Formats: sequence, structure tokens, C-alpha cells
Amino acid sequence: MFLNAVDLVAYLIGSLIVGGVVWWVLARWVPDGGVTTPYRFHAYQSGVTRRHVAPALALGALALAPVVAGGVDAVGIGWALATGLYGGGLVLGAIAVANRPRAKLLESARGPGELPADGPCVVAGPARPPDGGDVLETPVTGSEAVCYSAWVAQYREQPMRNAGTHFTTDYATDRTRFEVGGYEDRVVVDPTDGWLSLAPGSPTNRRVDFEGAATGGIAEREVVVGEGERVPDHLRGADGPFDRPLPVDGEGRAERPLRFKENAVEPGEAVVAVGEAEAGRAFGETRVTCDRDDAFVARGDYEQVASSLRYATGRALHLAAALAFVGAAGIAYVTL
Repeated sequence: MFLNAVDLVAYLIGSLIVGGVVWWVLARWVPDGGVTTPYRFHAYQSGVTRRHVAPALALGALALAPVVAGGVDAVGIGWALATGLYGGGLVLGAIAVANRPRAKLLESARGPGELPADGPCVVAGPARPPDGGDVLETPVTGSEAVCYSAWVAQYREQPMRNAGTHFTTDYATDRTRFEVGGYEDRVVVDPTDGWLSLAPGSPTNRRVDFEGAATGGIAEREVVVGEGERVPDHLRGADGPFDRPLPVDGEGRAERPLRFKENAVEPGEAVVAVGEAEAGRAFGETRVTCDRDDAFVARGDYEQVASSLRYATGRALHLAAALAFVGAAGIAYVTL
């Protein structure tokens, strides 16, 4: 099986045709915002940016090009399998590489037992509001929290299927200063610029997520609004938590089923914060800031967060390398 220049040009043209058709279908059968938002939100939950995974996704689009250009044959199927493995390895590797700085910071930081006077620091314990400070109100259920992520998924029927799919169309995150209990001195965390890792299936929580990227993943709290039901006032309109307009009629009733979901760190729940310690601002107080790029706040106890992050940046990277190697070998076999 050898490919010449004509075949490669045909595959390139086929990939453009496939990309155009896929984009048209998605724009036709996916709600407004449901094409890119699920993957932007999933990328945030995974601790990566689009520049980390864009090459892998672009390569994955080439998987069906031979099928379009030459029909279903051994070369096309082999190409699709090889590029799928290679692209999957690149995505998994991108997640591992993007989170390596966070894993290194967690390993090098002092704590969570004895806290340093300054420098890299990790604190862990129950979250609680600072003295005299306010807590956040989560947008979906109105619960108290020190940080949260919330999103909305809209239902849309799919062609040639008896059932449809929920697509994430918008999301929001917020955080506020909080204290971490369990220390002799007062420990205050300023999570303003830190990455929030609150979801199961994220690099800091190895719990398996069966929800999938399109729906935004597992949420600990959810409000479901059926078609024709009234959407709660606090979730819609100019004062709602989401920027993108919701599909509601003039009476505020949903034009299609909606799922409002959220994950949060409530007062009293275990939390891990990794950043820079600043001592001396007040007697008996340590302040942990999240100004550096690799700083983060994760929901859960220290052992869970540390072991999950080690796995996501260690064994997962080895698996990614194996997938990419097998995929690259398959591509070389098909094309050379």
C-alpha cells in the first residue's frame, strides 16, 4: 500500500470536503454555542488550552479523508485507525504535558503540614469563609460556596436517531477568598488567578466520568427544565449567570429541555490550594496567592489530588506516547 502525490492531494481535498460537511451538519443540528463550547469547557476542566490540543484535533479531522476520496477500502480504514490512535495519543499527551508544571509545583511546594514563611506552598483542609468575609452563591441552586463552576446544556434532536443529545452551550466560573482550617495560624487563600479543578474526571480527580464532553461531565448538583416548563428567573435574563441567551419564549418557558449543572467547594468541604505563601501581612497569618501560572485550587483531600495528578502526568503520559507511536507507525505503513 503506497500513496503518491496525487493520493495525498486527493486526501487533502477530501479532508476539506469532510470538514465543510461536518461543520454544516453541526451548525444545523447543534444548538447555538454547542459546537465549540463543550470542548472549550472540557479543555478548561482538563487544565489545557486550545493551543495544546488544536494540532491533535486538526489531525483527527484527516481520519475520514481517504474514505471520502477513495471510498471504504483497506487504505482508508487503516488511515482512519492510525490517525485516530495518533490523534488520541496527542490529546492525552497534551493534557499530561499541560499539567506537568502543576504536578512539579505540588511536589516542590512545602506543606500541607508545616507551612513556609514564603515561597511555593500547598495547604489542605476544610474550606471556610474568612472572618467577616462573604461567600459566593452558586448560580444554579443558590448554595454557599467559596468557588464554583456552572454550565448549561441544551437538548437537540439528532438526524436519523430516535433520541437527541445535550450540548454544553455556556459556562461560568467564580471564586472568592477563603480560609483553610486545620492550622494553628490563620491561613487565607486568594484564588483569583488560579485554575479551578472541581470536576470528577479532571487531572486532580481520577473518578471515571461517564457523562462525556458534550454535556459538560458529571455535576454534583443539577436542575432539569423540561420543554415548555418555566425557567427559574435567576437562571435567565440579563441578571442570569450565562452570557449566551437561553432558548425561552416570551413567558420564560423553555423551548427545548435544559440541564443546569454546577460543581462547587462549599464551606466545610476538603480543598487543596497550591501557590505562593506570603507571611508577615498580619501576625499569625499566612496568605496563599494563586498569581503564578501553575497555581491551582482543587476539590478533595490532599492524597486524592496528589495521586490523581501524578497519574495524569505520569502513567497517562506513557499511555499517550504508546498510542502516538502505534498511530505513527500505522500512518507510515499506509503512506510509505
